[in-house]
Amino acid sequence: MTLTELLSLLWRRSLLILGMLVVALGVGAAIAFTTPVSYQSQTQLLFSQSSTLAPGSEALATQEKLNLMVATYAQIVSSSSFVAQAISAQGLRSTPSVTVSATNPIYASVVDITVASSSPVRTVAVASALDDFTIKAVARSQTGLPSGERITVAPIEQPTAHKSSIGHTYILGISFAVGLALALALALLLERP
Repeated sequence: MTLTELLSLLWRRSLLILGMLVVALGVGAAIAFTTPVSYQSQTQLLFSQSSTLAPGSEALATQEKLNLMVATYAQIVSSSSFVAQAISAQGLRSTPSVTVSATNPIYASVVDITVASSSPVRTVAVASALDDFTIKAVARSQTGLPSGERITVAPIEQPTAHKSSIGHTYILGISFAVGLALALALALLLERP
């Protein structure tokens, strides 16, 4: 098919192409404007213990124990009961629309906390509450321990919110591209003898 034949085909089937583009953009707009906007806030907590700073194999064993404890804390921090307690301790209103996940990178004494919600302010508030509550919970669990054996927790990264859902422009752009591709394919199919 030559370029002239292709342009002639597009002109003859312009109403079909335009109609399919309108339908595709309509579906894209419906998806874009009915999908709720979501935000994420991320924060990191560093766990440390002064006895891990000593030279030798004892310090290495202590670091390995600390890393195992941090992995356990990551599981605790993401549990629904811990999240509810942290929210309550900060005086925040409890809503089911907040999801929390916490991970522990391998061989690191760090807990990465991610909070998702439909409100950027809410994600930051809950992430901050989890930071504070985790620091206090770890400190409470160690009363009576010698200072060298105590675990300290400090925030590495303060929580900030960012949009995590797909933008409207992106969805409409994809809808346009899909609609155009389908319209052109259908126009070519209808022209076949």
